[in-house]
Amino acid sequence: MHIDQHAPKMPGRHSERYVVRYYFHLRDGGERLLDPQGTDIDDPAQLERMALKEARAVISQEALEGEINLGQRIEIEDEAGNLAHSLSFADAVRIIVTE
Repeated sequence: MHIDQHAPKMPGRHSERYVVRYYFHLRDGGERLLDPQGTDIDDPAQLERMALKEARAVISQEALEGEINLGQRIEIEDEAGNLAHSLSFADAVRIIVTE
């Protein structure tokens, strides 16, 4: 990942952290809904948790509408367009069916 030396810095205890803007895009097969604003994040370790939260929010809304598409995914890209993390909706939940 490229770090922009002009990016805002967050003071850290042992080192400075750089704030990077990440874009949370929604992919449904060949179609992609782009996140035009992005989110500033100073700790890339948060990406996995944030992708999971976003996927589950979409799944929750779809459940209220009566149809869930587990073929979708969240794709997180940095400002340069590099894929930083990807999460399939099927991996975001566990489906339990009991009889």
